[in-house]
Amino acid sequence: MNQEHRSYSFQLISVRGIPIRVHLSLFLLLAWVVFEELADKGDPVWEVLFVLLLLACVVLHELGHALMAQSFGIKTRDIVLYPFGGIATIMAEAKPLAELLIAIAGPLVNVVIALALAFFVDFPDSADEMLTRNDIPTRLMFANIVLVVFNMIPALPMDGGRVLRAVLALARVPHATSISARISQALSLLMGAYALYSYNPILLIIAVLVFSQASRERLGEKARRLATGLSVRDAMTDSKHLISFSHATTIASAFPVAIKTLQPYFAVIHSGQILGVVEREKLLEAGATAADEDYVGAIMDRSPYALTPNTALSDLLTSEVLRQHGVFVVADEYGFQGLLFRERLLEFLLLNGMRNEHKQLLLELRDSEIQ
Repeated sequence: MNQEHRSYSFQLISVRGIPIRVHLSLFLLLAWVVFEELADKGDPVWEVLFVLLLLACVVLHELGHALMAQSFGIKTRDIVLYPFGGIATIMAEAKPLAELLIAIAGPLVNVVIALALAFFVDFPDSADEMLTRNDIPTRLMFANIVLVVFNMIPALPMDGGRVLRAVLALARVPHATSISARISQALSLLMGAYALYSYNPILLIIAVLVFSQASRERLGEKARRLATGLSVRDAMTDSKHLISFSHATTIASAFPVAIKTLQPYFAVIHSGQILGVVEREKLLEAGATAADEDYVGAIMDRSPYALTPNTALSDLLTSEVLRQHGVFVVADEYGFQGLLFRERLLEFLLLNGMRNEHKQLLLELRDSEIQ
């Protein structure tokens, strides 16, 4: 969840150091439930109670993932409840066995909840009668069964897709993520076709989200593969090639410089040391509104994330910090060395990979001519 989405949510409780947050859009769902029940002359109180209990089951599902991840020493930043479900943001990429257990933990929680609710359900002789029941324990039991079945569909980013990827990785199948992503895309296309056939907009939205996430997973795996053997030093923009500002630069002086360049961030320097970074978009906005005598230091980020030049790019790509920051300060014992821009990192990896493939092709052609 990026910072913009985080600003529209608030913390409800914390469990084992894991914040559980509620997105404000969830209240729109509750309002819609009340409106629908009143329109149908139903009882909105019981319907809202059912939705809240179902959301509690979703929280327990996500806690299953988070606590299992915690047992492997992997932190969870938070769990956020949205109208479409919950998202647990796990802070690092797990190894195959850990990913398998983390992925299974969530659905297992729903299995336990469904079994526990079964003790409060009076099972009739007829299956049809069972399906038409409207009491909360029965509906909640079926909802948890649906959560298990849906989440175990072998499509990323759902739990079943992660289980499939982990099993392929444990079986030492090459490019497990790419295979899982292709299967996910194929399933999402089938899902989308059925959604169009059955006029189901919700299922169509889910199909689009699954296809999009699977594409991101494939791209991420390719990026990690291309990053093998490379360090931050290879991908960063060296300080001598950067436009930087001194701490005494005014916004009025920096504004025309920002207009003429596409550099996304600028370093603010004093005596060879970096004080912070200024985002180009923020500088342009300030240039149009701030007083001429204001300094860039007033709008800079004073605590940018720092990396060393020798940090492996593959480690950065598998960490959560890459999603949280648009720029990284690169420094060592000799001081400021440069900036690494997130938006240019993937471009660097792809172009570097293409160059290496071209070199390999030329070598193969040369070898074939020699033979």
